[in-house]
Amino acid sequence: PLNEKFLEYDPINFSLPIILSSSTDMFLRLKSAHKAYELGLLKAESLSALYQSVDFTYEQLNDSIQILNNSKIIPEIRMALLFQKANIQLLPITRLESLKEFWNYAKINNMELLAYDMSKNLIESIEPSEELFEYAILISRAHIYNKNFTLAERWIQFTDTYINDQVDLNVKELQSIKLLYDLKTSENNDSFINILIANLYNKESKLYEINNSNSLNDEILTTILSIIIQDANLSILLKENKQLLDERVMPSRYIIEKIIDSSNSNEIGELILSANISMNGKLWHEINSYHLKVLLESFNRVELDNVFKDLVIEILEQSKII
Repeated sequence: PLNEKFLEYDPINFSLPIILSSSTDMFLRLKSAHKAYELGLLKAESLSALYQSVDFTYEQLNDSIQILNNSKIIPEIRMALLFQKANIQLLPITRLESLKEFWNYAKINNMELLAYDMSKNLIESIEPSEELFEYAILISRAHIYNKNFTLAERWIQFTDTYINDQVDLNVKELQSIKLLYDLKTSENNDSFINILIANLYNKESKLYEINNSNSLNDEILTTILSIIIQDANLSILLKENKQLLDERVMPSRYIIEKIIDSSNSNEIGELILSANISMNGKLWHEINSYHLKVLLESFNRVELDNVFKDLVIEILEQSKII
């Protein structure tokens, strides 16, 4: 059996051997599988097969709370349990209830995209119906991230038809999922910018109101909008952010200038490396607003298809704005 030192030393070359080693502890094999998926070395289908090979009892599959609440059980094992639980459901409504649990747990543990990818085959054949209305927005989101835009649009239209205007949460979630769909399917940079401005400018849209916006979100929105307004030469005035102090640490002057210079000279590799170093593992809302502005302007300037678009969507999602 292989041990975790192999994975720590060289995950690119050792993650797959660990996964294929039947004598290695299943905890480590699952951990390696997740790492391999992140590195693009393993497809969701292979990871789901490994999930299915984990041995759970009938009682554990039907009562997952005990394992989920056990702090000694690693998240990868819990993901395997919830995935198996969803797979054994025969009725669409019980399968979606299990998938909801699977997706929610994955979201909490930053495995949401993986969960959607793995459950792709479990939802493709499910058709919209009034019985499944409460899962419609969740399914729409899963289809969007799996790039099944035709199916996503079908579920969004179904939700739009049957939604109860008295249920504010559904209305707000629907607005958010519609914006996500529109941004993901925008055909070019101009349409992407127009969608952003139409939905986020002035913070007067229903979408912004429902997310309990705070000063941090306001700052992020202002930063994003200022860049696209300047780039598109639009005559739009934004409310000035008058915050005087910011405790978030800025990268060194050297790395900031490196980002700007590599962007101006279109040195893609240098830009990506410098940007990664400057982030230092932080989330988007954890970095200084000027730092965020430099990064977005730089990636908007270089010749990289959809990178600016993908970054903006990721920032809006991570900040819970959509």
